[in-house]
Amino acid sequence: MKYLVSADTPSVDAKVAKFFGRAAYQLVVDAGAGSCGIEECRRSVHDMPAHGLDELEEDVKGVITGNIGPQAFADARRNGLPVFIVRRVTVREALERVLRGEIKELEAPSVARSRHHHW
Repeated sequence: MKYLVSADTPSVDAKVAKFFGRAAYQLVVDAGAGSCGIEECRRSVHDMPAHGLDELEEDVKGVITGNIGPQAFADARRNGLPVFIVRRVTVREALERVLRGEIKELEAPSVARSRHHHW
């Protein structure tokens, strides 16, 4: 099962990034067959259309991050991707928590405004 996880560095042992749109990396992580490996690593996506979520493969099942603003949350929802907020743990630990059902799907953005909102 694959998830897009925002991270500080390109490693499953990196901390989950505090903010989706400002993360240094977006990792497509595959947790299949009892292992956890990076399939794709992208640099920050905050300037990409739809935060790069339109370009994900169909088998990506959700987004894991530390916080997500309203625009990125709407982009995820439009692409059928549930969002999970997991803080202060590694990418590997966050993925394990989501897979065990310990983390519930986010119902609304975790922050009121996008960090790069300029109004």
